[in-house]
Amino acid sequence: MNYIKLIFLIILISCKNNSNEEVINEYAFENISYKNYDLANSKKDNSVNKSKNFNKDSKFEKSKRDSIKKIINYNRSVRKELDRFYQTANYLPSTNFDHLKHLRKYSKIEQIDDKTNKPKFFIDHIIENYLENPEHKNYLTDRKLLKKLKNDMCDESYVTINDTLVNGKSISITIRSDKFDTNGRKISFDKKNNYISKIDGKYPFGAIYYNNAIEEITELSNLEIIIDGIKIETNIEEFKNLYNPNFCRLDSYRKIAEAYQDGNNIYIYLFGGENAGSYFSKLIFDIDKGYIGKIVTDYYPLSMYGSFHEKFVGY
Repeated sequence: MNYIKLIFLIILISCKNNSNEEVINEYAFENISYKNYDLANSKKDNSVNKSKNFNKDSKFEKSKRDSIKKIINYNRSVRKELDRFYQTANYLPSTNFDHLKHLRKYSKIEQIDDKTNKPKFFIDHIIENYLENPEHKNYLTDRKLLKKLKNDMCDESYVTINDTLVNGKSISITIRSDKFDTNGRKISFDKKNNYISKIDGKYPFGAIYYNNAIEEITELSNLEIIIDGIKIETNIEEFKNLYNPNFCRLDSYRKIAEAYQDGNNIYIYLFGGENAGSYFSKLIFDIDKGYIGKIVTDYYPLSMYGSFHEKFVGY
């Protein structure tokens, strides 16, 4: 009888542990700082406890844990509220809706080494560090509240988007990429840190960790936007430093190329690169005037603000 009770107890503990593991996996991204905190302190406990000079249940340690728990709960709440908001929201162009206020309201809070990021929200980090022009702040939006233009076809080297704008005009967008052409190109390589620092004098988003430029790197070769039969100026040279664009692959952190209408503006979103060379970009066009500018963020801010997940809103 005691043996049977022992077996039952082992099974019960195992089930309980599995349940906890599922919860951790579901919120793995929010809990990363919490788990790193536990891991760091467990190592610290092992070394310090040997000398019996450390109290792991100190008020200071408990305060840190409570703070992290509050952030985790806040992020869960924000995600749920945003999902509910999307269920009722329709097309909300930036001329009629405050997208910056919305983005701040529904942004998660992230931590590094138990310290909350400053600025607190990803969108404010973009405003402070990544705008080519201060006026580009007016183009920061939640794309899920805009009119998505329909993707028609795509593969690794091209994507086509065809749809009708809110004003009834037709729009066709074609983006193509080819293997990197080294003829006449200037490639600067940082030998000490083993990465490509510049291509043609510009930072090479998505290509810094590639050693063989000819075989491994792809570059944008064409971007064409036609509205009611009229081509608008796209100025591809302004953003040709977005290498290895992803047009068609979709997974938990990588998105396909997409386009959205925001009133008189067209936004094209491109994800590219791999792993620590990843980037997220927004190309901004005026329906009448053509290319306005771009906003690009690479791996560091994306990682710092917890952007590698399927519900990433961006800008």
